[in-house]
Amino acid sequence: MKKIGSLKKKRTEGSSNTSIRKRITSAITAIIITLSLVLGALSAYLTYASTVEALEVSMKETAKLASKEISVQLQSYRDIAHEIGSIAKLSSPDISKEEKQRIIDSRLSSYGFIRGNIILENGISIFDGNDYSDREYFKASINGDTFVSEPLISKVTGKLTTIVSAPLWKNGFAGSEVVGIIYLVPDENFLNDAMGEIKIGDTGSAYMLNKEGLTIASTNPENVCVENTIQASQTDKSLEKLAEIEKQMIKGYNGFGKYTYAGKTELSGYAPIADTDGWSIGVNTKQSEF
Repeated sequence: MKKIGSLKKKRTEGSSNTSIRKRITSAITAIIITLSLVLGALSAYLTYASTVEALEVSMKETAKLASKEISVQLQSYRDIAHEIGSIAKLSSPDISKEEKQRIIDSRLSSYGFIRGNIILENGISIFDGNDYSDREYFKASINGDTFVSEPLISKVTGKLTTIVSAPLWKNGFAGSEVVGIIYLVPDENFLNDAMGEIKIGDTGSAYMLNKEGLTIASTNPENVCVENTIQASQTDKSLEKLAEIEKQMIKGYNGFGKYTYAGKTELSGYAPIADTDGWSIGVNTKQSEF
């Protein structure tokens, strides 16, 4: 009887020990799983935060580089216009209109512009007879400045056109007396084409704003001179986040922001364009792509 009692006691103790081991094992397993989940979540968050930080830096730099490229291109156009405005024959009353047209056409062919014009001090073109005195580029260049206009409706073609203008100097002496202006018209899509060359991932796009927030170049040309998100946000609350970003753009800041458009989170980098009348460039991409 003592042996049987002893065996029962040993079995009870063994069962108790097994149960304790199971509980300890289960507890340790739960701790390991919990730690793994916490560490995994922390690692995922740190990876996400690192990716967003890298994207922020990358998009801000992309916007800055794009703005510099546009600025350099615009300056090269201004330099060409200044050079043509300093051709003595173009300001001479002794040279015929036909000869002046040949000189202009020669320069257009050399530099890849699609047309040009000479406008007298009274704002009247010697070639087409139109009055351009109300144009911003005329007012700037008749006062001695080279100028690149925002897209505007051409009085010649009726299409959206960018104008590059410069003073026409008397006897070809730059800095002397302004006797009119010359203007040149680059390819009508050159700003939109420049936006199309800027890529971030597969979903990225680019656009430019003027100082009032109006879109003046875009990978979606139908938005040009039509879209103004800042104004639209006053009645469409879904555009408020994007409008806040664009308000920073037109203030001349280089920065980064997030907004939601059509239910998707978008990332935006932006920068001012030097030597323009308050132009800025924005580059966007969908966050989900990254």
